[in-house]
This record gives sequence, structure tokens and C-alpha cells, in this order.
Amino acid sequence: MDGESFVADIHTTIVELEGGRRVMQTIVEDITERRNAEAARANAEEALRAGEERYRSLVERSHDAIFTLDPDGTVLFASPAAEQMFGYSAQEWPGMAVTDLVALEQVPAVVEVLAAAKRGTAGTPNEWTVRHKDGSLVRVESARTPIRDKHGAVVGR
Repeated sequence: MDGESFVADIHTTIVELEGGRRVMQTIVEDITERRNAEAARANAEEALRAGEERYRSLVERSHDAIFTLDPDGTVLFASPAAEQMFGYSAQEWPGMAVTDLVALEQVPAVVEVLAAAKRGTAGTPNEWTVRHKDGSLVRVESARTPIRDKHGAVVGR
């Protein structure tokens, strides 16, 4: 001990010794590192919550449709702008295949783009004709970025 203050966890008990003598036993544990780790974790969790809120705000307020697809091209998530642009509700998007949304003559090209994304190849913008829920056609431009797990494997786009 160097005389410096520290955060401690103190446990005190009364112990009866042989012969009836009672003594107080006190255990002092320096928990400074534990408290510092708890504070660091709380700060990291707050930073993560703030980052998630910024991301959510960006996605929810964007005028561009933002999608998350699994490696096979099935919609996992669609932003509110996608709902506005194509007429499908947030509940309808998950499970839809992008190949079911584009014009039939563009399906082979979409399949190739999906295969390239699955291989992790960076994409260039593409123009597609997509069917709105009401049957009308909407011309869109898409850009894709593979989403990778911590090992570098493509898990979505």
C-alpha cells in the first residue's frame, strides 16, 4: 500500500474463537480495476447505443431505399423509403426474393450480381426496373456493398 485511496469491497464478520473469545474479521478487497472495467463497459455500451441510434435515424430518414439481403438475395430488411417507393409494408419485405421484384428480362443479370456479391466482389451501380406492389414499373439505380462477418465471410449485402 502506498497511502493512495482506492475503491474497496469490505466484508466484516464476528468470529467466535475457542474459549468464547469473539473477534472481528475484516476482509478488504481492492475493486478499483473492477469498477474501472464496469465504467469502461458502461461507456462502451452508451457509445454503441448512440451509434445504433445514429444509424437508425439515418436509415429511417433517408429518401433512398435501403435493403439488407441475405447471400441468396432474400430481403431481410427494407427501410421506410423502400415502403414508400415500392408500396410494400415493412411486414411484407422480409422473405421476398429480389429476383421476384425485378422485370423478368433482368432476372439473369440480377442473379449474376447476386453471385458476384456472394463471392465478395465489389459492385458498381446498376439500373433496374422493379415492379411496384400496384403493378406499375419503377426505374431504380442500386449500389451494393457486401456485409462480412468478423472472419471476412459474406453474410449479406
